[in-house]
Amino acid sequence: YWFEQNYSTNDQEIASGQIATDADGNFTIPFIPTAPPQTYGGNIPDIAQFIVEVEGHDAGGRTIEAQESYRAGKNAIYLVIEPKKGFYLEEDTIEIDSKRLTINDTPASGMSNYQVYTLADTPTNSQQYNYGGYWNWVPPLDVQLKDVPNGELITKGEVNHNKDGKGSIKLSSLPQGTYRIVLKSKDNWETEIEQSKILVIAKNLQEAVPVNAVSVMLTE
Repeated sequence: YWFEQNYSTNDQEIASGQIATDADGNFTIPFIPTAPPQTYGGNIPDIAQFIVEVEGHDAGGRTIEAQESYRAGKNAIYLVIEPKKGFYLEEDTIEIDSKRLTINDTPASGMSNYQVYTLADTPTNSQQYNYGGYWNWVPPLDVQLKDVPNGELITKGEVNHNKDGKGSIKLSSLPQGTYRIVLKSKDNWETEIEQSKILVIAKNLQEAVPVNAVSVMLTE
């Protein structure tokens, strides 16, 4: 048998071995999943998919193969934040969709709460990024600003996720600037789950928004 961790586009064999079946032809593969290397951390949940491949031989020497995949995560559920626009203008009402899902991507109804913060005036590290072997790759804004701490709390509220796991957030207009919305919920074991998203508010379409990031490209 082989264990492979399916993360991004690269599979990595992390365990292999030989086992024997019992008298009924059953066997057990003990395995404790571990978290994948976070080369693209900051805006994705801590979930990995493990592929188990088994190759067996019957009494006649025939080879039998089977494969199955499993997911493992730090928590039983995860949250998704999906702003309806890439950026907003000062006079806009800010509408945001959200989802509460299990690690197998099935809907999970329940409650979440959110907070919206300004960002501390901290410059980001203007380092070059290497992802998938490509230097000078510029990651999304959430990744560039993931280590910038929250500033002032602007507003907060609750989200009711329906049977499809969907919830909606509506915020009053905000002044020009860069904000972070933080969405939190608890799973059935009372473990807190958190996901965040950067929001950019522009004064108008002619003036640049001051954002302490290496590069910014957002579509409305």
